[in-house]
Amino acid sequence: MNHSWHNAFSSVLSDRQILESEPMSRHTTFGIGGPADCFLLPRSKKELCDICRISSEEGYPLFIIGGGANLLVRDKGIRGVVLSTELMNQLVRDGQSIIKDLGNPTVTLAQFALARGLAGMVFVSGITGPVGVAADMNAGTYSGEM
Repeated sequence: MNHSWHNAFSSVLSDRQILESEPMSRHTTFGIGGPADCFLLPRSKKELCDICRISSEEGYPLFIIGGGANLLVRDKGIRGVVLSTELMNQLVRDGQSIIKDLGNPTVTLAQFALARGLAGMVFVSGITGPVGVAADMNAGTYSGEM
C-alpha cells in the first residue's frame, strides 16, 4: 500500500474507503479506464469536505466523479485523487421535500418520490447519472429540468 495516500486520508476514511491503483473501468458505465492513483469513497458530506481540504493542503490533484455515466478515462488512468460520491446515497423525506445526498442515481430519486406519493420527479428517471451531477449541470428532459 502506498503509505502516503493511506496516511493522508486514514484519519478521515476507513481502509475500505481508500483504494490505491483502483481500475477506473470498475467505476464507469462504459467499463473502460486505467487505474486511479488513489480512489476515495466518502460516505458523508463531512468526509467529502475533509478529503477536499487534505487534497488542497497536500497539493494533490483532485477529480470528483459520480456514478461514472458517460465518463471516458484513458488507459493510463488518473494521476492523483479520485473522489467518488457513489456511497453518498441517503434519501430522506421531509414533508413534501426530499433531502438527498450527491450519489443517488436519478432513477432512484424518482422511485423514492413515487413510493412516497410525491409528484414531479418522473422526468428525472430518464436522466443518467447521479442526482448531484444532474442538478449541477441543470439536466433535463422534455418534461422537466433540475
